[in-house]
Amino acid sequence: MRYALEILDFAMTMEQEGKFFFTEWAGRVKSPATREIFAELARWEEEHWRYLDGQRSSLERSGRIVPADDAVAAAEQKALAAFYGRGQGTNGQTEVTGAMGDMSALRLAIAIEHDLHAFYGRAAVEAQDPDLKAMFAMLGKWELNHREILEGEYEVLKQAFWSRMGFAPF
Repeated sequence: MRYALEILDFAMTMEQEGKFFFTEWAGRVKSPATREIFAELARWEEEHWRYLDGQRSSLERSGRIVPADDAVAAAEQKALAAFYGRGQGTNGQTEVTGAMGDMSALRLAIAIEHDLHAFYGRAAVEAQDPDLKAMFAMLGKWELNHREILEGEYEVLKQAFWSRMGFAPF
């Protein structure tokens, strides 16, 4: 159980770090779409932290986590659907220097989500308890979804930047 608690502690720390990163950069980036993505991801990371906190408390009290029900997975899917429903890549014109800064922030964010996805994937493989294994696999999927959102936004900004710099059609 101690090992599972340590994994949850680390996961909670990483979720808080992600929230801090996204909150901080939401106030710095120039692109309205990137700003919106970062603000949304900050909210999602906070929700992940609360979920993990509840699981950690359950593990301490009862020695078990609460198996994720369909409502937990559905909540993340609903948030993703609402996000994609608003449209992605509607940045408008961003000055070249702003696009470069936004692209750098997006690359860092992609790395964060990549690392969290990998962490949860390893935790799922190592977990002995089937409920813990399922929880980490679910969290890994969530982080993969976040990474894909960020990669999509990065690609939109990159293409716009290349076009403004005369690098098109590359």
